Amino acid sequence: MQHGARNFILAAIFAAIAAGLAAVWLKQRERAIILQYAPKKVARTNVIVPKRFIAAGEYLSAENLAGRPIPAEFVPDNVVLAKDFRTVTGRLATMDLAAGKVVPWAAVLGERQREFSDTIALGRRAKTIRVGAIESFDGMLRPSDRIDLYGTFATAATPYFEGQDENRPPQVLVPVLQNVHVMATGKRSADLDARAVAQDPFNRESAYSTITVSVTPKEAAKLTLAERTGELTAVLRNSEDAGATSFEYATTFDVFRDSEADSTELVYDPAGNLVGRLVGDKVVNAQGQVVASMAGDRLVSTDGKDLGAALVVKDEGDPVSVVLDRNGEVIGVRRGNVVYGNDGEVKARIVDGRVLALNGTELNDHVETAVLKHEQTAVLDASGKVIGHRVGDKVVNEDGKIVGTLARRNVSDQPVTVTGANGETIGKVVTDPVTGEARIVDDQGRTVGIVETDPETGEQRILDLNGQVIEGSQLQAPVGDIVLVDPETGQVLAEGLAAERRPVGDLTAPTQVVLDEQGNPLGTRVGNNVIDSSGRVIAEIRNGKVIGKNGNVITDSVTTRSEAGGTSFTRKFMEYIAGGSSNGGIAEVRKIPLNAAGDQK
Repeated sequence: MQHGARNFILAAIFAAIAAGLAAVWLKQRERAIILQYAPKKVARTNVIVPKRFIAAGEYLSAENLAGRPIPAEFVPDNVVLAKDFRTVTGRLATMDLAAGKVVPWAAVLGERQREFSDTIALGRRAKTIRVGAIESFDGMLRPSDRIDLYGTFATAATPYFEGQDENRPPQVLVPVLQNVHVMATGKRSADLDARAVAQDPFNRESAYSTITVSVTPKEAAKLTLAERTGELTAVLRNSEDAGATSFEYATTFDVFRDSEADSTELVYDPAGNLVGRLVGDKVVNAQGQVVASMAGDRLVSTDGKDLGAALVVKDEGDPVSVVLDRNGEVIGVRRGNVVYGNDGEVKARIVDGRVLALNGTELNDHVETAVLKHEQTAVLDASGKVIGHRVGDKVVNEDGKIVGTLARRNVSDQPVTVTGANGETIGKVVTDPVTGEARIVDDQGRTVGIVETDPETGEQRILDLNGQVIEGSQLQAPVGDIVLVDPETGQVLAEGLAAERRPVGDLTAPTQVVLDEQGNPLGTRVGNNVIDSSGRVIAEIRNGKVIGKNGNVITDSVTTRSEAGGTSFTRKFMEYIAGGSSNGGIAEVRKIPLNAAGDQK
């Protein structure tokens, strides 16, 4: 009995052990089967994919990009990986990108978009200012334009009219800053403006009430104080205009009375030819075109070449008398016995009838003056066609570019001539081969006088056959043939040239176009002359009629119209930008009448 019980216990133990071993084996077998049929682990790479469709030209950002892992074996070459996310943010897409698809590097353009602060030049500051609302406009403002900033202040807060209680205007408008670069209108900078125009040619309307400008730290401080004590307005200017405003301030009184025209500074070459009027450092003709610029007291052509010295005078309505050197070139403006240059400094003095430089050098042995006129010297080719006008010894075309340099040939082949008091030719100077005497011979070969030289002073006198001085007579050096040469190579470009003085349109008023009876333009009115586009006089105005060069009456009455291109107006206006709504970041501009500098009552 005991023996059977023991065997039963042993059998139970062995059965349990066998069951345990079987369970372990089954587990291992199950694991082996699971591992055998389980999918293999795949290496994955995180790439960048669009969250949505991205159109070409759109900026890449966290709003339209996301990271996604994909099997490494399926990742194409040259795709943007998740680790490159910061690198591509802010760049432009060069092609359409589908949502969820990998982004190739070929679809990413340019460098990373700069922050707005990166656009600020070193040493400069970006100052955002609020400008007042406006009601009407006739102009627009974009980032990168240039403006003047004016402040309107209570008169009591300014240094003007101190101690003047009676008739003191309540407000004063003062130029605060001039020629300021606009960096942004509202939140639209130059980069964003260019992108908006490219994507939306119709310039969808966007609201803004501020503009951001580039200024120095001190200018930023001035603008801050101006904002706190008054109201700022912005005045749009031409980007090429570097000139300063001509008035110190304007008052509310000025709005209700006519303004005086600005004084105009006229630029002449050394020969007294009118080049144009001075606007900033630019020289502008009667049609408003830039034909040259000023660098110090030198004229520079539009293609950057030196045109020689220039004389700048204010056109105040009265004739301007200038003093000439012995070569007939302008030294400066005469005031008494003193000759002044462009900068107001003394250039020469008149002493004992001679013109002397400040160092005592004789510039002319007698005082020779000329009156500056609104004229130019037109240069004509052999066929009579105008090829340009003279500026110094250069010929400049209507675009302000040098077409050549004037030179003279065959001077030695031509004689010295003698002219009378009225400019008539008395004869030519011929040296007697026997006596060496300089005789004056008329066009019929008769001796009518002699030229005598003082052996001590070297002074030449023109005498008649009785030994009397011929009053008003002058010796005229030979001029030779006028040719046009290349200023760099000396090659002759044109021969048989002629020069002709011609009037220039009024630089201080809008151009007046004379019309025929059918209302068609005949030409431009200059004084009582009518000139064509080349500057030739084609008709005259006499007794209220337009008379042709042949003497026939073209019209019985003078009808004209004003055209743009005049340089100043009898009534001035100030254009200003004062915020409000804009069209595609373009600010509206308003006009108000403005009086001349310092004019007050």
